[in-house]
Amino acid sequence: MLLVLIEEPENDLHPTALKALLDLVVESSADNQFVVSTHSNIVLRHLGAENSARVYQVSTEFGVLPTTARFELVDATPDARLAALGNLGYSLTDFELWDGWL
Repeated sequence: MLLVLIEEPENDLHPTALKALLDLVVESSADNQFVVSTHSNIVLRHLGAENSARVYQVSTEFGVLPTTARFELVDATPDARLAALGNLGYSLTDFELWDGWL
């Protein structure tokens, strides 16, 4: 078993390559453990949809010295995962629900 750390895989990858990488992570996760950090709704939705996935949200407490970060497990419910996306700055209008196309 390997522990694989991936930081923001969405950076500098073509969307098709990103989806191929995420599929490889899912396929390889049966025998390995992955820790992936991201700000991407695509990565969160793709990997978070897996039954074995654990999604954690990191929040920083400003004004407290020393500055501290808190890690919280996000429940595996649609509402909790949608709230996590909202905390990243995404809204339902970001998910292909536009009135028109450019």
